[in-house]
Amino acid sequence: MNAWVDVALGHNTWRVYLITAESGTVMVPLRQLATALGFALSWDGPKAVADLRPEKQKRMPLTFNNGERK
Repeated sequence: MNAWVDVALGHNTWRVYLITAESGTVMVPLRQLATALGFALSWDGPKAVADLRPEKQKRMPLTFNNGERK
């Protein structure tokens, strides 16, 4: 494992680990994952914040906390 990202949505937090594969780091396709779970995704690059919102409900902020193993 090279690094991780803590993803928080509401009161839930998930840690997504970035691991090295044969061809490099494995990335999680967040937009495809969000869509599969019934969420719309937008991204604010300068603030490094993604916003997930259920298709027919109010917005729910999604925050990232980057970690790196030394």
